[in-house]
Amino acid sequence: LAFDPEFVTSIELGAKYDLLDGRMRINGAIFDMDYTDLQVSQLNDACLCNITENASDASIRGVELEMQFSATESLLLSLAGSYLDTEYVDFIESSGRDNSGNDLQRTPDSQFNVGIKYFADVGGWNDALVYSLNYTWQNEMFWGPQSTNMEDSYGLLDARLALAPGDKPWSVSFWVKNATDEIYRSTVTAAFNDEIGIYSPPRTFGVDLKWSFY
Repeated sequence: LAFDPEFVTSIELGAKYDLLDGRMRINGAIFDMDYTDLQVSQLNDACLCNITENASDASIRGVELEMQFSATESLLLSLAGSYLDTEYVDFIESSGRDNSGNDLQRTPDSQFNVGIKYFADVGGWNDALVYSLNYTWQNEMFWGPQSTNMEDSYGLLDARLALAPGDKPWSVSFWVKNATDEIYRSTVTAAFNDEIGIYSPPRTFGVDLKWSFY
């Protein structure tokens, strides 16, 4: 099935601020993207193959905000988030299904990230020990343009403890990903009124050892 190139008209307005003698940085942006012939890929039941079709019109409007704050010389805080309003303005599939007015696939309307990083001295090594916590969250989203197969909202917590002396060629890190053992899917394909899904890894631990040769 042939498809046309897609075109987008994008308008963005942003600002960047440094506050508190450079200890805080705030970046923000609002944007409006209007697509013509947006390319949409999905599984086709008839051939059990992925096909790409053009949605006549689609739009993405949203706002993004980022912040970094050095609370102390040892503590760094970060926060980022976004909100999106998406829509297939005019999209009738080759099968005749009308997806006009539905949300864009695989696009949560809101998500955010919170990070904490703390540096500590170890003996004569300054800031050699680094504690990191990172939490990300995203709202529910639809896996296809039909707005029928949904992934619920979920959050992921990662943590890391690293020892990395600045004057040494080595470092060691202990880490855990998905610390709360969240169950969520990385891919979902809708077929024959059912779902074929792949789940993301559960809670995972590890150790990294690094040595630089110079």
